[in-house]
Amino acid sequence: MIELISEQLEKLVREDRGRIMATLMAQFGDLDRCEEAFQDAQALAMRAWCRGVPDNARAWILTTARRRAIDNIRREQCFQHVVSGLGEELSSELSLPISEEELDEISLPDERLKLLLICCHPALEEKTSVVLSLRFIAGLTTIEIARAFLDKPATIGQRITRAKSKIRLSGIRYGLPTHEQLDGRIAAVLKVIYFIFNEGYACQQGDEQLRLDLCEEALFLAELLSQLQPNNAEVQGLLALMQLSYARSTARQSDEGLFIPLAQQNRDLWDRGLIANACERLERALELGQLGPYQLQASIGAIHCEAKAFSCTDWPQIVMMYRLLFKCQTNDVVLLNLFVAESYIYGAEYGLHKIEPLSRSLSAYQPFHAARAELLSKLTRFDEAVKAYGQASALTSVVSEKRYLQMQKEQVLRRKEESKKD
Repeated sequence: MIELISEQLEKLVREDRGRIMATLMAQFGDLDRCEEAFQDAQALAMRAWCRGVPDNARAWILTTARRRAIDNIRREQCFQHVVSGLGEELSSELSLPISEEELDEISLPDERLKLLLICCHPALEEKTSVVLSLRFIAGLTTIEIARAFLDKPATIGQRITRAKSKIRLSGIRYGLPTHEQLDGRIAAVLKVIYFIFNEGYACQQGDEQLRLDLCEEALFLAELLSQLQPNNAEVQGLLALMQLSYARSTARQSDEGLFIPLAQQNRDLWDRGLIANACERLERALELGQLGPYQLQASIGAIHCEAKAFSCTDWPQIVMMYRLLFKCQTNDVVLLNLFVAESYIYGAEYGLHKIEPLSRSLSAYQPFHAARAELLSKLTRFDEAVKAYGQASALTSVVSEKRYLQMQKEQVLRRKEESKKD
């Protein structure tokens, strides 16, 4: 019974943490206080739900968290002036549980965006903004965030604690900033939204490759931001990029949960309506004449989506886009993607020669070893390919990805045995 309750509670927290935290922030405006109340509500749920899980579990958690926040304020003498107004205002509505309909009414559609904008305040470091957003909006644990950043959980926990203290002491207010203030936060906000999306689209751990709830949360936030900034080309470009990726998500994983790479995906499963919508959005963004990395990545995604089959991919066009992207983002991950794309034009030998110098800087980057293994396999350098697949497998904690890489490794071994017979 306890295990079942724990599973239900964990699922609710994962799916609704952002919504509940944003609603609490709208009420109390203190991130530290809201998190404490939310955690108290979860602890109370573990005890109270032993008598039966309520039908409106989300509303139960929110009601309990709000009550705990009020109780905590009352216990703090320095907040008596707040209690006198806030306590009287809420006491009557807290006497009865909140229904699902009432929850929908008070959880305004832009509340999560307001919470995101607090997390991305200019007073905070960019990494801190990403960490806060992953914790309070995406609902990732400190362990999951630490894994994403290749950091220690204790270090991430300390960063979160310091950030909450800075928000409180700096008097950062909850709410939508002015257009001028928003312009100064756009870059950080876009990066955080894309980070959340990628955490769902390419999970860092677990049995499966996808967490669609995170992808949908990022799409929701990007859609709200696009309404606030309709003429910001990079805002529209990011939304188009995520839509193009999300449209392919159903084909990215088999019914058994096995990872399926782009080259092997069933393109009939792609959401063509969403792809068309994303391409129209991308075209409008490009017409604004503010070319940036998200639009270029979206353009690459659009080229892949337009190809009827992987063999029909317009690689010269993709190579051109990656070269433009490298001018915007000078890093070795972009170079790796550029060289892999070029290998489809100039051959596997060329591609392997180009990516080898990246072996040191990308030694801990799983896609580098996977790409190298595939190129080695094409060149029938079987022993080296097997080793590279092993290195790639060791760098992922996703079960479905490990299974795929193991299958590729076994396939190479079979080809090696067959070559001996010939």
